[in-house]
Amino acid sequence: MDDLPSVVAAQRGELDLVVCSNSACGQAIRVARVVALRSYEQNTCLLFPTDDRLAELAQICERAMAGESIDTRVATSTSAVAAWLSAWRSGHLQRFNEHQAFRMRVMLTDDLAVGTEDWTPEFFAALYAMTVAPPIGSHLGVGAWGFDGETTMPDAVQALELMSAQLDEMVWLSWIHAVSASRPLTESLVSRVVPASVRAAALDVVLARLGVVVLDDGAEREIRYTAAAIAAYVGWQAGIPIEFEQEWSALWLNRERLLAKEGRLDDLGRVDPEMVAATTSPESFRRYLGVIARKDLGELVFLSFCLDAVGRSYLLHNLLFEVLGAFGRPTGPDDGVQILEHFAAGQEFEVRLTLARALVDHADTTDWAGTAWALADALLRDCVPSELPNLQLRVEAWVGEVLKDHGLPDAFLARVGESPRDWEDAADLEHRFALAAERSNALRLKSRFETAIEELNRMRRLVEASPESRLKQDQIFLICRNIAIIRRDAHDHEGSLVELLALLPGVAEHKRTDLYSSLAVSYVSLGRSELAREAAESALEWSSSGSQRGTALALVAQCRSMSGDTTGAREALRSIQREHLANITTLLRVCVTLLNLDMRESSIGPSWEGSIWGLLDEVLDDEGSSGDTYVRELLLLVRTTRRELQGAMSAHEGWLELDRLSRNIYGVPSPEALIGLALEAWRREDMGLLRRHLDQVSAALVGRFKEAANVSLTATTTSVLQNLLDLLVDSVLERGASTELGRVLAELSRDLLGRTATGKPVEFALPWDDVLSTSHGGWTIVEWLESGQEILCLVTTLRTGAHPETVAIHMPPLFDTLGAELLPRLRYWKPNDPNEPFAIPAWDGAEMWVRWLASEFRIERLVIVEHERYVEVPWQVLFGPHCPVTCVPSVSLLLASSSKIEFGRIGAVAVSRYGDQPAVSAELDNAASAIAELASASRTHVLRGAEADRVACLDLLSQADMAVFLCHGVFDAGSRSMAWLVADNGVLPPAGRFGGGPGAQGHRITAVECDQLASTARVVLSAACSSGVAQYAGVGEQIGLFGALRRHGTTSLIAPRWDVPAGEILPILVDIADRILGGEDPVLATQLACRSAADRLPRWIAWALFHQGTAMEDA
Repeated sequence: MDDLPSVVAAQRGELDLVVCSNSACGQAIRVARVVALRSYEQNTCLLFPTDDRLAELAQICERAMAGESIDTRVATSTSAVAAWLSAWRSGHLQRFNEHQAFRMRVMLTDDLAVGTEDWTPEFFAALYAMTVAPPIGSHLGVGAWGFDGETTMPDAVQALELMSAQLDEMVWLSWIHAVSASRPLTESLVSRVVPASVRAAALDVVLARLGVVVLDDGAEREIRYTAAAIAAYVGWQAGIPIEFEQEWSALWLNRERLLAKEGRLDDLGRVDPEMVAATTSPESFRRYLGVIARKDLGELVFLSFCLDAVGRSYLLHNLLFEVLGAFGRPTGPDDGVQILEHFAAGQEFEVRLTLARALVDHADTTDWAGTAWALADALLRDCVPSELPNLQLRVEAWVGEVLKDHGLPDAFLARVGESPRDWEDAADLEHRFALAAERSNALRLKSRFETAIEELNRMRRLVEASPESRLKQDQIFLICRNIAIIRRDAHDHEGSLVELLALLPGVAEHKRTDLYSSLAVSYVSLGRSELAREAAESALEWSSSGSQRGTALALVAQCRSMSGDTTGAREALRSIQREHLANITTLLRVCVTLLNLDMRESSIGPSWEGSIWGLLDEVLDDEGSSGDTYVRELLLLVRTTRRELQGAMSAHEGWLELDRLSRNIYGVPSPEALIGLALEAWRREDMGLLRRHLDQVSAALVGRFKEAANVSLTATTTSVLQNLLDLLVDSVLERGASTELGRVLAELSRDLLGRTATGKPVEFALPWDDVLSTSHGGWTIVEWLESGQEILCLVTTLRTGAHPETVAIHMPPLFDTLGAELLPRLRYWKPNDPNEPFAIPAWDGAEMWVRWLASEFRIERLVIVEHERYVEVPWQVLFGPHCPVTCVPSVSLLLASSSKIEFGRIGAVAVSRYGDQPAVSAELDNAASAIAELASASRTHVLRGAEADRVACLDLLSQADMAVFLCHGVFDAGSRSMAWLVADNGVLPPAGRFGGGPGAQGHRITAVECDQLASTARVVLSAACSSGVAQYAGVGEQIGLFGALRRHGTTSLIAPRWDVPAGEILPILVDIADRILGGEDPVLATQLACRSAADRLPRWIAWALFHQGTAMEDA
């Protein structure tokens, strides 16, 4: 065995071996279902795919050692291990024969477990393989004996049968004696109890013998527990249900209760909670809890930790509800205190606190703050003064959780204050941390995001000064993650994402599920379905406990549904157990996913779905059980949407109740209720009421998402909102509605948050005929309206003082793949490549359609309202030769056309990369000088080379009226958008396509940094490669540089959408700047400069610059 690693390394490919550490042995076997051959000396484990493969290998090695002529490939793959395998097998066979000799000698009168420490999984795998293909010339020392004590030696066939039976008996002896008092039980199970190393008949023997021990009431409780744990582990690994589930549940729960009571949470006999959850049922737990409750209610408290570990804490709450129900549900502070004192008199603080929690969860009241604080006072009334600081902070942190769930931050902060009280310093750091977290949550609910972050940073300084510990690491992680969540709630989605990604490299294993879940939610809120799915799958992979696994499964199902994988979504949903749904967030995600599947006509099964919707009804009918009013609103939204899909009459009342809840929580109507009511108005052909409802949606969205308390929950509503819009669009298109309503629905289906970011009234306006008639004429708008069945192109002609004229036409199918075909060609095309990137068959058809459209509608100036499906189509190249064209994410930007700009200050940035060719650096520098010459020196500021760092460039961007970035572009993984590459600490940005990777973040100006500025230049020109790329996520939300710049004052971004040589693009950009400074509208200036360049340059260079944004009114 000495050269085992080298043998494995040399033969892994041919012999299909897998190597893993001993600690991972059990997990690997459970997943792969393979035979394990273990080496304690090398601390490695060889895993063979099947017993047959091991037998085949043994036979091949025998033939090779016997000198037989075999295939060259087989000889190459087996000769190196032949000698090792022979010695390995002989050693195990010798141990087996020695045991048989001992057995026949003592004739069952002594302990047959002698030597079991040598009976490893490797030992059993080797010997069971020999029963399939015995080695040539080997001697099996097996025998049979009768009642007279005489032994007989069997023939070869009988010997193999007898050997198998005796191995089965040895497995039982080995596994029952594998447990050591000085070694963790889980470690013993993983290292010694390997079901895949034995045959199925042995498992039957083992489980039957273990069952006898477990069911023996006369045996010691610890022995019964150990036997049950071994049986549960065997059943878990082998997929075999155990027959004594009730006894196993009671033994585990009772042992965990006693350990918690005695504070022995590091006991060596504890086992994996996931195994317990998989081998027990909620019903078996419920019976035991009922027995304990009848004896002493206080004892239940000590079970809270273990119940939470297996995802069944709801069982304890349910039982407490039943007990407390004798007094009825508390209706206010007095009731709550009276019931607490009756049941908890004389009990320890932990018991009283657990009962207080149950009372609040069970309360039938609207005075949540009064009830929670009254119970808190009762809990603290008889506390020992020396313990009061710690206990008070602990109780206040609990009240903070309650009031957070009910959206009552003011009632919490009025009692604990917005900053720490002087006496809090006397408490332990752990409890100060808990209260600070809830204080920060309350500030977040009040949208005081910066103050909430300051509170967490204050606590971080205290934690960082404390001694090193696992608790310290967990606290710092939670602070960082909570700060990222606050930024996400403040709608800095990209910034939040960057901070969450920064936590990944060093995150502890037990925190990975939480972090990946937060990442998945962030990706969901940004509409990045594939990345959301990847993060959710990682969260599931690292999940352990029942509740944590249920949350991860629900997130996986939602993300799979978002990405169109309905089969995968159904599979994840079926893996969710009912106890997982006690978590309201999990229930919400499951219901949202079911809605998405319903929209795709993909069912999980009527029985399963019926139980889920029935549970949702139970939660909503019992107002106290959902607790969090925000969550209740979302659950009601999901149920009402489903009823709307079913055409149920009760949907109307649901929309009205949802609207009332939203006004109470956010102070604005529910946007989903408005769309639901609009759908009803449409069906009644009440166009006036339909318009009144739809006109309120934009303002409602602003109120909803600016005040949203929990983006991880409200992010799920965007898919519900989209489902409702799709339903309304489908209904409208089915009846052939007016194109006016089609325009309005198209506008509502995109850029929902982006177009209302500044809160200007014009941004709330929808493109009804009378609204568009007040806009400036001469523009033609091309946009798209998509339903589940089709996508229509809407072409609207605007004339000053006249109603707009809109025509709906079908898009040619060639546009569905045109962008995907062209984009790779455009990104990597070189000037010396033959032909041009547009030399594909679909391009000719696209140009023909554009010529027809331009002629048919007499287009003079064109606005493309981009749609995610066609975002990669180069519209500027297609329409540019015919008319000026700009791309916008919504019509609202056209309605908010900017006034003529007085360019008081011009700023330019010229930065090459370290290692650039001298000619590139000179071209960038010359372009900056040319920009400076276009305006007087007094109003031009140029940053060159090393002085153009991120701080200086951002300052220039915020101060200038026109900012020109003459630098390189790079894709930034954190913000998932293009970034400008600038200097950092006097150093030029690194070369390479990826701008130096994550370590070069200081060289990048991304959408995140732009979004943090108070103001940005009205006009921004960029030569950076691909910096004009537009991306869309969520409900048509635009992300990237322009998506951030437009929120802070930028009305025009002119930048390339693919990579173009600097020497070619820079003169075009300077020409555009010259025309704009000369008074030309930026849209027209872009077209004229590009058309001029097209006389001397290939189209893919001349038309690379796209204009995004609005035109100037007085141009």
